[in-house]
Amino acid sequence: MRPSSSHDTVSQVKYLMPLDFYEEIFKEILMKKDLKPGRLLGLDVSGEYVSFAVSDWKNKTAVPLRALDRLEINMSSMLDMIQSLIREHNIVGFVVGTRKTHPIDEQTQIFIDDLCIAGKFEGLKYTLWDCAITSKNAEFVFKQNLKFILENLPQPQFQLGPQPQFQLGPQPQKCYAVRELHVILPEPEPEPEPEPELQVIAKTIMEKCNAVCALQGYLDITNKMVEEDWD
Repeated sequence: MRPSSSHDTVSQVKYLMPLDFYEEIFKEILMKKDLKPGRLLGLDVSGEYVSFAVSDWKNKTAVPLRALDRLEINMSSMLDMIQSLIREHNIVGFVVGTRKTHPIDEQTQIFIDDLCIAGKFEGLKYTLWDCAITSKNAEFVFKQNLKFILENLPQPQFQLGPQPQFQLGPQPQKCYAVRELHVILPEPEPEPEPEPELQVIAKTIMEKCNAVCALQGYLDITNKMVEEDWD
C-alpha cells in the first residue's frame, strides 16, 4: 500500500513499492557489480532520533552511520547532511524503515514530506521496509551493535559497601565445644543508578540499529531475488 502524502504533485522524491524499487533501481546495480556501484541509504525516524545507515560497496551489508537528535538539529541542517551523504556514498535511493506500513506512522510520513518539498533530491526514489520483517543477517547486525555497546562504552564504577562484621559469642566452659558465630550485616544500600551520559550513548547506538535492521532486511531480500534472476 502506497503511503499517503499531501505533496505528491510537487514531490521530487518518488515512492516505489519494494518490488518496484528493486526492478527499477536496484536490480541492475546488483547485476552489474561495478567497482563503484550506486548504494542505498537507510533511514529510520523515531520519537527522538533520525538514524542513518548505508549499504557497503557490494550492497550486501548495512553499515550504521549516525543518529541525529531531532531536537538538537533543525531540518535544514539535516537535509544538508543527507545531501552530503548522497555525494559521499553515491546514493541512488532511500530505504525508509517503518513499524506500521498501513498506514505509515505519522512521524515517518512527516519526515518524508519534508524530503519531498525540500527540492534537493530530484530524481531520487524511496521505498518503505517494515522493521518487523527481519532476517538472520539483520539480527546478526543488531547483536553486533549490542556487543559494541557492552565492549566499548565505559562501564559504571561500583564500590563495595561496608563489609560484614564478625563477632565471637561467649566461649563455652568446655574446650571442645564449637564457639558460636554471630554475623552483623550492614544496612543494604540502594543500587547505583546508571550514569545518565551512558544511558544517552547507549540509546543513540540502539537508534542506529533501527536504520541498519531496515536496510539489512531489504538488502537480504533483494540479493536473494537477484540470485534467482541469474538462474
